[in-house]
Amino acid sequence: MYLDRILSKHNTYLGKLFLRILFGAGLLFATFSVTASEHWIKQMQMEEKLLYDTTLASKKSQKWQKERDFDGRTYYRLGRRFFYNLREADYRQVFPKYSQLSLHLQEAKDLLQHKKYLRALRLYKGLKLCYSIQPFPYAKEIQLGIQKGMRALSLRERDKLSYTEPYACRIGKNTKNVLHLASGSYPFFLSLAGEWEYSFQEGKGTKYGEDRWSNWMFSKWRQKTTIPSRKAPFFWDGKKDKSSSPIVLAIGATRHKKFWDFSNTRAYQSYWERKRGITPAYKRMYYTEKRLARQSYLLSFQQIDPAGEKQLFYTKEMYLHKKQYGLAIFLTYPQDKASEADVIWQKIEQTLELTGIPKKNPAND
Repeated sequence: MYLDRILSKHNTYLGKLFLRILFGAGLLFATFSVTASEHWIKQMQMEEKLLYDTTLASKKSQKWQKERDFDGRTYYRLGRRFFYNLREADYRQVFPKYSQLSLHLQEAKDLLQHKKYLRALRLYKGLKLCYSIQPFPYAKEIQLGIQKGMRALSLRERDKLSYTEPYACRIGKNTKNVLHLASGSYPFFLSLAGEWEYSFQEGKGTKYGEDRWSNWMFSKWRQKTTIPSRKAPFFWDGKKDKSSSPIVLAIGATRHKKFWDFSNTRAYQSYWERKRGITPAYKRMYYTEKRLARQSYLLSFQQIDPAGEKQLFYTKEMYLHKKQYGLAIFLTYPQDKASEADVIWQKIEQTLELTGIPKKNPAND
């Protein structure tokens, strides 16, 4: 054998053993690389075939109309049939809008078919939230979709609870649009008026973690402005961009492993200040705090805005709890948007519930 001819040049037992191990490891690595490459190629071929079967093959025999949904994403329609091409350049994740329920239901089915289970499950949860607010005929299909997603992620218990929350539903038109937010793992529900932006990129919109006290979730939402935010602080005519400091909502939720004394609001406030990188010394130096109620505070601080000017900002904070669950809400806004922020805060206080599904119908508020 070839290996024996190589080893015959070495007289020592250790030399022969070393060469055998080295040669065997090389063969194993080569076999693994080929197997991994073949698996990847087969997976890509399956995705391409699925895409061809659902889009290109259908277009040859039938005329599909290219249309856009509320969020500007392309979808294809033929009578009452439609689908999303998940590889379109303008396709991105969004939360379901009540006026487009049938579109979002088909989108969720397409995501399941393409094995995008986490995205599909989050969308199905949002659709279920829409149903809990204003019932519609697709309840059975939504429940079946959630069950399929749960089964597919049965070995990813942590992922299916964490990376599919919080979920949301949008109801209304134009300026009267309301965003309803909820979570089941960290039970809460609240409503926000207007359009809000959220980053679905992992680690951007929502962060998850665990420490010796609790499992926690921290998500951020940015209010959409009428004028799109720009990288440059000035418009073409030299005027400063005053739309560059939007209102930002942050939600912190915890599930405590051990007993936590929630009657001490200051302790829970300090817990979230540490998570947000605010040390006691930094807070004393840059923040002014005022207590609004037993569980809420108003903080003021100065910050340099994208236009390069000093601007006064405020943060309203609220701390709540139910059993072993804690909830912290932070609404940060510039001074010139104080009246608008007051309306948003009032809406939060009116609709906030420490449950994943609203007990009362928020659509009537």
